[in-house]
Order: sequence, then C-alpha cells, then structure tokens
Amino acid sequence: MQLAAAQVSLTVARQTLKATVENQESVIEELRSANEEIVSGNEELQSSNEELETAKEELQSTNEELHTVNAELQHGNAELTQLNNDLTNILTNSPLCLVIVGKKSEIRRFTPAAGKLFRLDSSDVERPITDVIMGLEVLDLEDLLRSVTETLSPVEREVQDHHGKWYSLQIRPYMTLDNRIDGAVIVLVDIDAIRRSREAANAIVATVREPLIVLNKHLRVVNASRSFFETFKTEPADIVDKHFLELEKSEWDISSLRTLLSTVLEGAQDFTDFEVTKKFARLGMRTMLLNARKINGVSGEPDLILLAIEDITDRRARESEIIRTSADLKRTNTQLEQFAYIASHDLQEPLRTMSLYIDLISRRFKGTDPKTDELFDIALSGVGRMKQLVADLLEFAQATRAEVKFEPVDCQGLLSRIEKTLKTVIANADAKIHYDSLPTVLSSDLLLGQIFQNLISNGLKFRNPNASPQITIEAKERASDWLFSVGDNGIGIEKQYTERIFQIFQRLHTAKDYPGTGIGLSMCQNIVERYGGTIWVESDIGKGSKFFFTLPKPAPNA
Repeated sequence: MQLAAAQVSLTVARQTLKATVENQESVIEELRSANEEIVSGNEELQSSNEELETAKEELQSTNEELHTVNAELQHGNAELTQLNNDLTNILTNSPLCLVIVGKKSEIRRFTPAAGKLFRLDSSDVERPITDVIMGLEVLDLEDLLRSVTETLSPVEREVQDHHGKWYSLQIRPYMTLDNRIDGAVIVLVDIDAIRRSREAANAIVATVREPLIVLNKHLRVVNASRSFFETFKTEPADIVDKHFLELEKSEWDISSLRTLLSTVLEGAQDFTDFEVTKKFARLGMRTMLLNARKINGVSGEPDLILLAIEDITDRRARESEIIRTSADLKRTNTQLEQFAYIASHDLQEPLRTMSLYIDLISRRFKGTDPKTDELFDIALSGVGRMKQLVADLLEFAQATRAEVKFEPVDCQGLLSRIEKTLKTVIANADAKIHYDSLPTVLSSDLLLGQIFQNLISNGLKFRNPNASPQITIEAKERASDWLFSVGDNGIGIEKQYTERIFQIFQRLHTAKDYPGTGIGLSMCQNIVERYGGTIWVESDIGKGSKFFFTLPKPAPNA
C-alpha cells in the first residue's frame, strides 16, 4: 500500500516535475524571446538615441539659425522703423502738397500742406480722394488715377483752384519694393507766380516791336512775337514746336548760326550782332541782325533761348549811302579847304597892290575936297578889312589843314609866349592875364596856341570900358579829359547868342565898334572838335564871359 502510494506519489511528482520542466522551458523560451526583444529594443533605443543626438544637433543648428534670423529680423525691423520715422518726418515737414492714395483711390497718407489745402485730418484716411479734392478744376481726376496705375505713365497738368490760383498737378504710380503697383502719388506745386510771370513774359514777347522768337533746349519754337509773324509773313501753326533751323525749308540752317546757338545751349549766356544777309523765301534779299540770350529756368522751368531778329536792310543801305555821302563831303571839304587856302593866299598880293595904289592916289589927291578924302578913307578901310579877312581865312585854312598831333605841350610856357606876342595890346588895354600851375598835355603847340590866343584876344577886344581887362586861364584834370577855361570881365554875351558866335563869319557887333571877321571862335571850335572835345561859353551881360573847352586824353596806344 505504501509502495503503491509511493509510486502514485512518485508518478505525481514525476508528472509535476515534467510539467514544471515544461513550464520552465516555456518560461526560458519566453525569457529568451523577451531577451531578444530587449536586445532588439536596446538596439532600437540606441538607434533612437542616435537619432535624438542628430535631432539635437539639428535643433542646435536650427536654434542658431533662428537666432541669426531673429537678429536679422530685429535689424530689419529697426531699419523699417527708422525708414518709417524718416518717411513720417519727411511727410510731416515737407512743404510739398502730397497725397498718397491706394488702388481704389483711397487716401493713405498726406502732408500737412495737403491737409491745409484740402482741409484733411486723420478721419479722412481711407476716404476716396475724389470726395475731398473739391477746390480744383480736375473733373477727370479718377480717370487720371486709373490711367496712371494701369499704364505706369506719369501725368502732369496745370490746374486752377476756384480763386484762380495755378498749380502743377503731378500724378505718378506708387511702386512697392517688389515692383507692384499699389496706388498713386499726387503732388500739387504752387506755380501761380511762375505762371503769372510766364504770361507776363509772353505778353511782352507778343507786344514788342522787334521780331522775337523763344526756343527751348532742343531749338524748337516755343513762342514768337506778333512782329515776328508780321515780318516773316507766317502763322503760329507754321512755326510753334517746329525746329528753328528747319523753318521755311531750312532757310535759317546756317552753319555759323548753328554753332552759336550750340554754344549758348552749352553754357554761353548770349551772342550779339550776328549778321545774316541772304534771300528769304517770303521776303527776298534781306540783311538780318541776330542777338540771342539764354534764359535760365527757375523752379523747375526749362531753360530757354530768347532770339531777337532785327531787319537792318534799310539801315545798311542808309549807312552805305552815308559812307558815300561822307566821302563826297570829305572830298568837297578838302577841295574847299584847298580853295580857301589858295584863294586867301593868292588874294593877299592883289590886295597889297590895291592898298598901295589907293594909298598913293590918296596922298596925291588928298585935300582936294572933303568928299574925295572920305571916299579914299572908305576905300582904304575896306581894303584893310579885306586884308584882315583874307589873313583870317588863311589862318583858318591852316588850322583846318594842320595835323592833329599828340605831343607834350607845356601850357604854362605856351601862355607865356602868347602873352609876349600880345604884349603891346595888353599894355594898351592895361590888362592883366592870370594863370598859374597849368599842366603839360598831349596836343599840338600850334593848334592849342591858336585857341588860347583867340580867346585871350576876344577878352581884350570886348572889354568893359569902365574896367581894366582881367583874363584868367585855368585847367582841371578829369577822368578822361582836361577842362580848360578862359574867363574875362568884359561886356558879356546875351544867352540867345551863345551858340551862334561859334558859326563862321557870325558877328554880334559892327566892324566900327569892334573890328574882326567872325572867324576866330569858329576856328577854335574846329580845332577842339578835331581833338574830340567840346567848347561852350557861359556869360552874363555886363559881367563878362567864361569860355570852356575840353581836351580828351588820348588812349594809351594813340
């Protein structure tokens, strides 16, 4: 029983052990499988760890890039802030009337000047610009804005407000940094003063009597005066906006004129007295005088050329005639001078003969009767006056023919010699000649001496019977000449005769009262004018006369 029980227990134990072994084997298998899974998991974890390391490095790299990008963004943001501040300051402080509008013409920004002109404030932002610009005569503003944003072509127009003030309206496309159209920029510039000045200038050009033409920098005609159209028989439509050198089949296309106009455009301010003689299509053969001046534009206005054209055909014809006439007169005067010189010289011998024989006859028959004696006296007096006239004519002819010289003349010494020549006359008249510190001038000793001697002789001749003659000679240096004066205390000259006395043979008194021929002052005037000076007299009746004459200083190369 016990054995059976033992066997049964053994069998049970064996089965239990077997089951346990099988169970252990199963556990071992499971453990082996788990170990394999752990090994596989470990490998996966190692792979994940490597991936994490890689991801960490990538994250670090990304983080560094983000730091760099963030720094760049901060710098870009600072620049944008600065640009925005600059733009705000520019718009705030700009004197321009400027409005920025969006694609739908809505207001985005505007300057204070625009705000003042259109009465805008911050509440008007996003409003259509066409709702607020009411004071300007721009009925097609919306169409203009659309045209600018669609064609990208700027628009410029001159417009007026309701008060008549002129503005330049300029509309340009608003471009973003990536070249997208995002609206338009409207600028209004006050050009009222420029417009008024332009209108005034056009009015002046239109009304001047001389033909004027206004050219732009491309030598195209901008405007012309009425006299230009009348002179050249043309109309505005024929020349405005046409090239000047191509007008009337290029009749103005002259090489030298083209060069002159080019020099004006390149910087020269003007050219003067350019003469053109040619046959014009509508005028025939004419001579034109051209003067041009560059007009520099202001406040954005373009530079212009003002070209004046004067028809001097008649003037040139007159000048030619004057030259011919002057040559004829000069030749005639020369012949007359030669005749006067020869006649006065040749008449002296017959007059001396006449005087001699009348004197001989008068001596023979003197005392026969009073009437005969009177006739002889008249004859001798007439011959004497004739001799004096011939002598004066000869002196006048010699002075006229004498060479105009510019040699040093000591006026002090010259007056001293004249005083000695007139010593007897001065003594008989109990006269005093006053002069002191007179200069040395460039002239002719002979001609200047004739002036002084004639003026002093007149002072002695036309003396005041109640006073001794006092004659004063003075000289004053001026910038371009010497002013001489010869004054006396004689009988004086009436103001109505102060010019007449310089005409040849003009006398204010009879030969009986004051002998002479009336040639002396005319000779003085002739000499003074040959030197380029003038002579005149200032006088009061009973107080004396003062003769003035100028002696120009010769040029350095004279």
